[in-house]
Amino acid sequence: MTFRAAPARPRPAPAHGAGFTLIEMLVVVALLAGTAMVGLALTADRGNQWRAEDSARRMGAIIDAAFGPRGPVWSGEVRLAGFVADNGRLPATLSELSDRDARIAAGLGAWAELAPRFDPQPDANGWNNGGETTLSAAGETLWKGLRRYLENGTGGAKYRDAWGNVAPDAGVDADNYGWGFEVDGDGFTLVSLGADGEAGNPSAIEHGEDSVRDTVADDWSLGLGGWQVAVYNAGAADIDCALGTGCPVGGVLRASLLVFENTAAGGRWRRYSSDALSALPAGERALLSFPASGWPGGGLSAARVPQGEHLVLMVADSDGVAHNGGGEAPLVQGGRRLARHAVFHAGAARPALEFVLR
Repeated sequence: MTFRAAPARPRPAPAHGAGFTLIEMLVVVALLAGTAMVGLALTADRGNQWRAEDSARRMGAIIDAAFGPRGPVWSGEVRLAGFVADNGRLPATLSELSDRDARIAAGLGAWAELAPRFDPQPDANGWNNGGETTLSAAGETLWKGLRRYLENGTGGAKYRDAWGNVAPDAGVDADNYGWGFEVDGDGFTLVSLGADGEAGNPSAIEHGEDSVRDTVADDWSLGLGGWQVAVYNAGAADIDCALGTGCPVGGVLRASLLVFENTAAGGRWRRYSSDALSALPAGERALLSFPASGWPGGGLSAARVPQGEHLVLMVADSDGVAHNGGGEAPLVQGGRRLARHAVFHAGAARPALEFVLR
């Protein structure tokens, strides 16, 4: 028997449309590219947003370094901290907050226990100008001077914004680390220049461009005009300056506030004096006010005291004529000067203080 192979059937032609045409491939590539671009844009936006938020946190750290933490921090009590409280003024540059060693080498005094200096006749603005008495007895000294208030997390001094901006001028960068920083007397303005590192793009806030923080006088100081110090006569006799009982004959009693400022030229002290007390019956209390006018150098209504711990003295004014007029000396009772510490917090009531005279 003979077998014959069946004839091979022809393969059908491939159906039309199997695989991708060139146009379809181009469409797919375009879609993938668009998706990638959207993803990159979202990633860039997230990165920009993170840097903007981190720069805002760093701005907050700079503010805290200058003025101390905001709000109660220990048993409902506000802790006194920050550059202003230690040095009696605003920082002139950001490097004063972080580069302690360089600033001390440039002349600023380090944090230490200091003896205040009383000048019977300071200059027209209240600053000591010679002839001072050093006050170093127990209860008179103050801790003042420069500490390190800010660091970048690696132990270094350069505290930049999250964009890593660097000022083109090396000297400016060494002082302010790429931030815009300007002191105007009542406060300072702090600027992060954002992704482009240049000023003048405040419209692109979503990218952290030119983020700005302004501070004002109320953030770090208090007006002194109208502050009152109580005086109580606990002695058996009346205080009468006309008779020279408890105060100089023909003179008056005052309260004086001593405030420290740390500068590259050396630490200096400023003295403000209250109005006068000439008589106080035994067992009675009086208030000495720091007036809104009549102080040498101008009205006290505009005078502001930096937050911090200052020293207040009872003062015998032998001539009874003028505030800080040269006839004043710390009042001594029982062999000791009458001195009290006064703590001023910005944004809070001025301290209540009372002297007891015997």
